[in-house]
Amino acid sequence: MHSNYSCCGGTHVTAPLRETAPHAQRIEELQLSTTFPPARLAGLLAELLPNIVRVRLMMDQFKLPAAAEAPHKLLTDAGHVHRSLREFDIGFSVKRQPFPREGCWKVLMALTEVCPALEVVRFGELFPVEGGGIDERDVALDRLMDMRQTAEGEWREMKWGVR
Repeated sequence: MHSNYSCCGGTHVTAPLRETAPHAQRIEELQLSTTFPPARLAGLLAELLPNIVRVRLMMDQFKLPAAAEAPHKLLTDAGHVHRSLREFDIGFSVKRQPFPREGCWKVLMALTEVCPALEVVRFGELFPVEGGGIDERDVALDRLMDMRQTAEGEWREMKWGVR
């Protein structure tokens, strides 16, 4: 059975997740809106919801993680690694600004330290489609970054419209 759960909480996502976790261990997909940094959120989910396979995170705006949220610090402080999480969508509005590719790479590298099983990480203007992800019929290439891990373990950007 495929289960999902939606949660909204700004920066206050820890308490609702802790309260919900004992009753949500079969949840495989989580959708939430928060300013909580993605890698810290993944560490929290490793502790509370280790069976989550897919996260869809909506942010008002994209922010780079602070130096204190470096991957090695996350792992030593929290000690939690999420072994089930395979897909992570990070949606945010991209208006009149250059797309933050370098920042997305930094977030991706932090996520891979906490989530070694990650296969897909999407950033930017993510359109609501069945099952999440990107609606390739209506995608603005300058407003998203769709990263896939290759069989060799390298991360490459999916180029939409190129077959």
